[in-house]
Amino acid sequence: QNPRPEIVVGLIGAVGTSLQSVVDLLCQELRRADYDPKEIRLSSLLSDCHRHTHLKDLAGGPEDVRIDQSMEAGDKFRQGANRGDAVALLSIAKIRELRRSKTGESEVPAEGTAYILNSLKHPAELETLREVYGNSFIALSVYSPRHKRLEDLSKRIAQSRE
Repeated sequence: QNPRPEIVVGLIGAVGTSLQSVVDLLCQELRRADYDPKEIRLSSLLSDCHRHTHLKDLAGGPEDVRIDQSMEAGDKFRQGANRGDAVALLSIAKIRELRRSKTGESEVPAEGTAYILNSLKHPAELETLREVYGNSFIALSVYSPRHKRLEDLSKRIAQSRE
C-alpha cells in the first residue's frame, strides 16, 4: 500500500467565506505530513476557457464585479455543457496535467501529492469527484456565519474600489 497516497480535497464555502485562509492552513499541514500541496482555483481554470478569458482582466479590479462575473461564467459554462459538473471536469483535466509533469503519465497518481480544489459550487461536482477519485477524494465544507461573510466581503469590495 502507498504510504502517502495522492489525495484530492474539494473546498466548499458560501460567497464571502475566507477559503484562502483554509487553503493556506491546509498547505502548511500537508507539508508537515510530507505532502506536496497543489491549489487548483476552479475560477482560474474557467478563465482559461476561450469564452471566459475576460475573467483574467478582472483581477485587481472591483471585487464585487469579479465575483459576479465569475459566478455568471460558471453558470453559463455549466449550462453550455449541460452538466452541473462541468467545472469539476476542468479540475480533473488539470490534475491529469499536473500528474503528467510529476510522473510522466496522466493516469499514474503522484504519490505524496494533494490537490486542493478551490472551490466547488455545484452538487454534481461532488458526485463526479467521488466517482473518479473514490476514497482519495475529501470534501471539506467551510462554514462562516452570514454576518462575518458580509463583513469580510464588504471590506474586500471596499478595498478593491479604493
